[in-house]
Amino acid sequence: MKARSRISLALSLVLFGCGSRGGSSAGVSKGCQNAPACGGDIVGSWSIASKCLTLDVSSFTDGCPSATAYANGYQITGMVTYDASMTFTMMSTLSGSVVVRYPAACLTPSNGVPVTCDELGPALLAPGKYASVDCVADGVGCECTIEMTAETSTATGTYSITMGNVLTAGLSDESDYCVASDGTATLGTHPGSPIMGHNGLTSGSLTLTKQ
Repeated sequence: MKARSRISLALSLVLFGCGSRGGSSAGVSKGCQNAPACGGDIVGSWSIASKCLTLDVSSFTDGCPSATAYANGYQITGMVTYDASMTFTMMSTLSGSVVVRYPAACLTPSNGVPVTCDELGPALLAPGKYASVDCVADGVGCECTIEMTAETSTATGTYSITMGNVLTAGLSDESDYCVASDGTATLGTHPGSPIMGHNGLTSGSLTLTKQ
């Protein structure tokens, strides 16, 4: 019981609020750019593959400002069809992991006895939010790779194109897009909007390949 109490106290320092997807301690991952916006004929069936995604991971460090986090290997896969009648159908899956480094300050409750990395991994996994958690010692702290449970989004509805290069599917899923002559298209995130039904993406692009 004492061990459980000690873990609970330490987790309360950093883990309340953890679990929303979201890069660095500044809140986002690095290295992604939005897709170009040139418009074009989007009608057809397309396979979806992510090119690069930037995610907000700030919730993983909310309880301990000295912790750092970054998204690792996030991708969206699936299929989408845009009909000439301005309707669409879509199924896409978002998957990936978040790597979080918890320094000793995040893992030491008021009794001064730190939680070990071997204890932290199972404690993070226990609520059932994640597919897996692997924590290893990193200096005096722990580095945890948190594999997120894959999130599948399905949708049907109408779509519209505005300004010649902004594709809006449903009520709020806005993307800049560009159709290339080689039979591929790119979709880029739009400020404040989900992409393919997935929230928490702040920049990046998807590659669509015509089927």
